[in-house]
Amino acid sequence: DGNTLTLDYQDDQLGAATITIRATSNGKIVDDSFTVTVNELPDYTVTFQTDGTDGATLAGTTNQTIEHGDDCAAVTANEPAGYSFVNWTGTGDFETTADNPLTVTGVTSDLTITANYRVVVVRVDAAQTDNSGSGDSWATAKRDVQAAIAAVVSAGGGEVWVKAGAYY
Repeated sequence: DGNTLTLDYQDDQLGAATITIRATSNGKIVDDSFTVTVNELPDYTVTFQTDGTDGATLAGTTNQTIEHGDDCAAVTANEPAGYSFVNWTGTGDFETTADNPLTVTGVTSDLTITANYRVVVVRVDAAQTDNSGSGDSWATAKRDVQAAIAAVVSAGGGEVWVKAGAYY
């Protein structure tokens, strides 16, 4: 219809261009100019690290250079014996997650992402009816100390917390 200006993106075409538009109506001419600048999008550095827990490791590329809006390669947090993986935390707009392995998508800033771990703790409470709970909380505590010790040994180490009570 003669009233539309379309600018098409061209790969690797950076810089500035001045565009002049001339309109005529009823014998009058109007010129207007504007500048379009296309800048290169930056690359970002995404660094994966552990929280310093002794023996914790990461599998995958821990220092990645990512183009604007692209995704990272997956990184897996490996917990040492006696510890469990908790979550990933990070800088910038990174949202805490327990996903493991982790793939960060749509990167738009530099990020430092930390794998967090905790000591395995199995709780014991004589008031529980049996040993079916995981022991991860007081609500899911084991009934017997021996069951808690077995769970900690199975995890490769950790701690047993015993609530005050009568144990037989």
